[in-house]
Amino acid sequence: MRVLELLEEINHANAVEQAKEAGVSTKGSTLDILERINHANVVKQAKEAGVSTEGSTLDILERINRKYLEEYLK
Repeated sequence: MRVLELLEEINHANAVEQAKEAGVSTKGSTLDILERINHANVVKQAKEAGVSTEGSTLDILERINRKYLEEYLK
């Protein structure tokens, strides 16, 4: 086994473990898994900020940022 393949396997295994901890699916590529973990984290931040968790990760982040900016400008 080549070094790069071994590193990819280790990265995938780490992503799977993180996904289990985050309560998201472990299926798919490493990138797919990491995107689900990131989305779950952003949803958690949205709930803490009191904004909607609907839509894409980017949509949610925009709402969080808008809320904090509005609070800052008050």
